[in-house]
Amino acid sequence: MQELAPELLGLSLMLLVGEVLGDLTERQGYGRLTGVMLGGLIMGPFALGGLINDLFKVKLIYLGSDIMFLSELSVIFLVFASGLEHGVAPLRRAGAWGVMGATMGALAPFLLTLGARGLLGLDLNASLIVGTAVAPTSLAAVSGLIMEEGGGGRWTDMLISASAMDDVVSLILLSVALGLSQAKFVGALGMVRVVVFYSVSWAIIFFLSVKLVPIIVSRVSRRYLFEFSLVMLFGIIAVMEALGFSPIIAAFIAGVSLAEFSGSSALQEYSRSLLLVFGSIFFVVVGAEVNLTAVGLLGLLTAVALTALALLGKFIGVFPFSYAFTRRHDEATAVSLGMESRGEVGLSVALTALQAGIIDERCYGSLTVALILTTIIGVAAFSYYIRARRALTYPAPAVPPASSPR
Repeated sequence: MQELAPELLGLSLMLLVGEVLGDLTERQGYGRLTGVMLGGLIMGPFALGGLINDLFKVKLIYLGSDIMFLSELSVIFLVFASGLEHGVAPLRRAGAWGVMGATMGALAPFLLTLGARGLLGLDLNASLIVGTAVAPTSLAAVSGLIMEEGGGGRWTDMLISASAMDDVVSLILLSVALGLSQAKFVGALGMVRVVVFYSVSWAIIFFLSVKLVPIIVSRVSRRYLFEFSLVMLFGIIAVMEALGFSPIIAAFIAGVSLAEFSGSSALQEYSRSLLLVFGSIFFVVVGAEVNLTAVGLLGLLTAVALTALALLGKFIGVFPFSYAFTRRHDEATAVSLGMESRGEVGLSVALTALQAGIIDERCYGSLTVALILTTIIGVAAFSYYIRARRALTYPAPAVPPASSPR
């Protein structure tokens, strides 16, 4: 407990600074989450937090195992709350366009990175993994953005649908990339098996969850509704993790499934209470993980190039399908910008590749910085665009001139 208290104090300081900066960036039109992440970056252990540690000779601000656990819990609750808030309806309405947007939104940055491996100084195996890491949209960031900025209509349906399916596409890409880089399988047949396994598994779990979970929960006393919903949430996560899926995908499926329950409004109130405690932790930690000094100048240039490829690839991959669905350039742009943020899945891919020896420390550092930069830039760009679009659609009423004194 003595070691936990300083760690939580340091996290509290990062959260406080993040909230203050969040107020400032929100007033400037860049959204609260931008400031929260910048607060983590400034107060993190690789910036001002490190100086505070050295100055007072204490280990106060650092990213220990407890903080990382809280960050992962924050992601799960964010995504769960998003699924619970919107239910299965956006996925139904977006349909095939959402699937195609998710697929090309992941494939485009993957292929761009693979094609630019000479410029990035990567061999084929490393470029396969790096391309996979920059492919997935951060479902946690999208969930946070939608809750912060609001939204409604067809473009929100497309954004939720494509973001939810994006992680499945990226998981398939990761399995194929790891198989190729480690020579676990060769040829088209092995790739087809991976695609079929994850696609069919996701579809079966999703269908069964949406059909069965509401029936099961309806038989539980309202007194134990919240506790039982947590059992369902972490039960679905446990099953899907055993099959190789990300807990993020599982959390979304759990939320969507519970949204179909007739008493979901009570669960939504519980989830909002959870977000008051855990909501900002993920975004603060994302900012705090940036370590620009560790990658060096060459690594930083690589990170900037990767960021540009990731942002460009995601936009050109998503925009045509979001436009085909919404039939509006402004709404298609909002969807494309909303999917720019990377995060939890990409960082997990990077760590997996580092531990497997496919990429080295320098490449890992550049990739981590690039993923975090896409999140900060993506969140800021989406928030600014949505607010500017809203201001044009609903301009502030003109202030009548003051009457002259008689």
